[in-house]
Amino acid sequence: MQFGEFGEFEHVESAFDFADEEFARATVLEATSVSSSGDALLIGMTDGISFKCAHNLMDGVRLPEYPAQPAAVLKLEDGTRILLPILIPHLSSQMLIDSVRGVPLARPTVYMLMRDMIELMGYEISLVRITHRERDAYCARAYLSKVSADSSTANSSSSGPAMMSLDMRPSDAINLAARTKVPIQVRKSLAVADGVRIVGMVRAAVTPGHGGRLLRRQQKLVLTSEDKPDLDDLSLADEFALVRLMDEAAAHERYGDAAKIKDQLTKLRRKANKVL
Repeated sequence: MQFGEFGEFEHVESAFDFADEEFARATVLEATSVSSSGDALLIGMTDGISFKCAHNLMDGVRLPEYPAQPAAVLKLEDGTRILLPILIPHLSSQMLIDSVRGVPLARPTVYMLMRDMIELMGYEISLVRITHRERDAYCARAYLSKVSADSSTANSSSSGPAMMSLDMRPSDAINLAARTKVPIQVRKSLAVADGVRIVGMVRAAVTPGHGGRLLRRQQKLVLTSEDKPDLDDLSLADEFALVRLMDEAAAHERYGDAAKIKDQLTKLRRKANKVL
C-alpha cells in the first residue's frame, strides 16, 4: 500500500517493543545548519551560537570538508551526549524549527495533512525511528497504532492490523514527529558510529548559512575574532536575515511577501557588488 511519495506501509507484529534497548530517545535541537572545516564539525544554532563538534569514534581524524548545509540535529537522551546531524532540505529545516518553537501557521503543512489522513484511516502516529543508513542516506520509519473503537476519532468502519509502519525520509519523519509531538528514537549503534560530541562553543556574528562564502566568513570569524563581532559581516547578516524571511514566507505560502523580500535581497546583493 503506497502513501504518496512517503513510502510503503508494513504490518508490525503485535509484540512490537516501544522501549527496545537498541534504540534511544532523542530530541530535536534548534539547529539551522551543519558544516565541516575538516578539523571539526560546526553546528549552527538559531541563536547565532555554533557548537564545535568532534566525531564520536574518530577524534583527531580529519573530516571531509563541506559548506554549511541545512540539517536536523538529534540529541540522544541516554546520557551519552551524542548528537546525530542529518542533512535535510532547507524548507524542511525551516518547517522543523517552526514546529519545535511552536510557531503558529496560517495554513496547514503537508505533515498536518498527512496526520489528518492517517487519523481518517483509523490510526494515530505513535513513534518515529531513525533505523539505519544506506550509503550516505539515513532511513526512518513512522509507527502507526490503531485507534481504539471507543475513541471519538476512530473510524468504526475501518479494519486493519493493530499497528503498521511507514517508510519515510528522515526529514519527513522528524518533521511529522515534531508537529504531532510523538517520540523520536535513534538506533544506538547508528548514533555511536555516525554521531558527534560537542567539544567547544563559538559565538558568531551571524548564524551559518548556505554557500562557501558564508562558511569562509564564519571560519575567519572563529579563528580571528572569537567572541567579537566582525563589522565587515553586517551586510552578510542583512542578507541572511532576508533569505530567512523569504523562506519563511514561502513556507507559509505568502508568495507575495516572498517576492517582495526577494526584490529587497536582489538590491542588497547588487549594492554589495555580489554575484547572484
